[in-house]
Order: sequence, then C-alpha cells, then structure tokens
Amino acid sequence: MISVYLPTHNRAALLMRAIDSVLAQDYPHLELIVVDDASTDDTAARIAAHPARARLRYLRQPEPSGACAARNRAIAVARGALITGLDDDDAFLPGRLSGLLARFAEGQWSCVSSSVREHTPRGDITRRVDVGRIDLEAMLHYNRLGNQVLTRTAWLREIGGFDPALPALQDYDTWVRLVTARGAAYRLREASYLQFKDHELTRISGDRTRVLEGLGRFVAKHRDQLAPRHLDSLEILRRRLAGETLPPGDFLRLVNRGNLKGALPLLINTTPTLAALKRLLALRYRAR
Repeated sequence: MISVYLPTHNRAALLMRAIDSVLAQDYPHLELIVVDDASTDDTAARIAAHPARARLRYLRQPEPSGACAARNRAIAVARGALITGLDDDDAFLPGRLSGLLARFAEGQWSCVSSSVREHTPRGDITRRVDVGRIDLEAMLHYNRLGNQVLTRTAWLREIGGFDPALPALQDYDTWVRLVTARGAAYRLREASYLQFKDHELTRISGDRTRVLEGLGRFVAKHRDQLAPRHLDSLEILRRRLAGETLPPGDFLRLVNRGNLKGALPLLINTTPTLAALKRLLALRYRAR
C-alpha cells in the first residue's frame, strides 16, 4: 500500500482538487491521509460531504502547528509500506503513483521523484531537469528532487520525518537526510506532479524572508557535510532567492560543475553579451 499525506490549512476549495487527483489514480492500493492544520474555513464540512469520504482519513490538529507537524502526524499513523506527499494547492497527474512505484521497485533507490508540470496564466510548462540518478554529492549543491518523493515509510520515520524548526526548505533538508541514510535517489523524466502557479494564496516558497532564513538554517544544520564547492552552490541559491544578480567576478569565483545551470541565469541578467559569457566560461575551465 502507498500512503499519501496531504497537509492543509484554509484552502478548502483547492484541497478538493488535490483530493480528487489522488483518488483518481490508477494504482488501487492507497490510503489518503488529510491532516487539517486547524483550518478556520469550511474544510471540515467539505471533507464530510465529499462523495468519497469513506476513502479518506481525516485528522485535525487542535491548533495550527505548521505543515511539517501535519506531515509528521500523517507519517506516524500511515499504514502503507510506501509513502509520498501532496501539497493542498497542487495535484497528481494520472498514473503518478504507478509510475513512481515502478522505478522504486527496482530496489536500488532511497526515493523516487518526477519532473513537474507548472500550470501558469500563460499556459503549462514542464520542468525536466536533473533527471536520472541523484547521489548525495549532487543533492548538496541544491534540491534536485523537488518537493515530493516516494520512499519507504519506515525510512522516513527513521530519519525523524520533516524538521518543524526550519521555516522553509524542509523538503530539501529531509531528502538530504534520506539520501545520506539510504543512498542515491532517482528522478523520472516524466512529469506526474502538477503545480498551480495561477492562484494568489501564499506559498511558503514565495515568502522571500522565510526562505532565506530557511536556507541559513539548512547550511548551519548540514555544515559538516558541506564542502567549499557546496557552499559556493548554496551562495548562488541564496542570491537567486534574494533576487540578486551574479556579477562576472563572482560568477568565476562561485561557479562549478555542480551549480553551473543555476548560476548561468543570474550571470545572463548581469552580463550584456553572449560573447562575454563564453569568454568567462572558457577562462574558468581552462584554469582547472
């Protein structure tokens, strides 16, 4: 059985879409655990009236405790040997669970994720990046797995689940600990997770102050694992999250093979010509 945890807070309308996308999966052996983080809207009433209410496990937090606490509560009570998650403003695409399971069943991965389709006001965009095998070295540069993975429930419990002390980047922190404990992961080329970018309800990932604070705490927490090349990559990530550019001199100092894709957009926003970019890259790798 695959357990799916779905934390929610005051997003009743969006939650129904997320629930329906899970219940529509072609993989039959699943349980959906909705953890209501003390919502004050009509979430409870909508759950009670859902046509498939009998297929839902609905848990309500006595007071708002945050998404990590809600996820951890679901992880603690999950009955499935395998587990994955869904945010309440996102959705599963058809065949997601069976696709993740097929790759995980190979038996060599700590977890499996997929590419992501983004639904935007300008149309859908599929993000196919970092597909294939992802080891700890790769993960320490930046989060290459995304926000949801399929893994063993016991393994997620072993590492302590999600860290409520982090104000953001909790998924990144959790996957780093999972890959550290259980080995390399895999990201599928196929996009089976749908993120909606066309609504105005706040995502934690959109709160710049919280994300930057989360990154600082992530670095402090994993400092013993982070080599200088990883710290350079995380500095590039910090600048991107802060909305900063990357001047050519800083690009030469910080760029490495683990972060080149993330560094280039920041440099392009600063450097006026492609010729200048080519010269910088040539100098960087000629010096190695």
